[in-house]
Amino acid sequence: MAHILIVDDEQSIREVLEIALRKQGHRVEVAATAEAAKKRIESQIFDIIISDIRMPGGGGVDLLRFAKEVAPSCYFLLITGVPTLETAIASLNSGADRYVIKDHELVDQLRSAVQQVAENLQWKKEAGYLRRELRRLTGLDNIWLAPSTKTARARRNHSSRLTAGHFPKLSSNRNCSAT
Repeated sequence: MAHILIVDDEQSIREVLEIALRKQGHRVEVAATAEAAKKRIESQIFDIIISDIRMPGGGGVDLLRFAKEVAPSCYFLLITGVPTLETAIASLNSGADRYVIKDHELVDQLRSAVQQVAENLQWKKEAGYLRRELRRLTGLDNIWLAPSTKTARARRNHSSRLTAGHFPKLSSNRNCSAT
């Protein structure tokens, strides 16, 4: 499961999200300020960071920019109780993966978003493992797949003709000399 950092100045929000996401099996840590979160981001690897946009001493958008510099592969979800068009645009332009409004559906929306991210991370891990295994077993670094079965069949037929020594016959009335 995912390693998650929750950053919010409201203790009740931190606790509710921590409990809900731990119940899903995730490893969850919390921070009350952007500064505390920055220290954790520098010292640990998080798969997902969930942060409030407005907090005393530093906002979520600044934390997002910091996190994307330190850990660019981390998924970042911004939450807010005061949604505005300006914060939504700033969030997405800064690289936020989701913008979620704090309302009665906050926990459900974040559970769903975190589940999608966790599944995506699992697929990436599995694809990487399979790629490494394929290289180990075959010694191939790059595998070429035909864009369509028709193309693959045409290549297979063409190569079998060439290996069997079958070449197209030139008709006797053709002039093959170069001019």
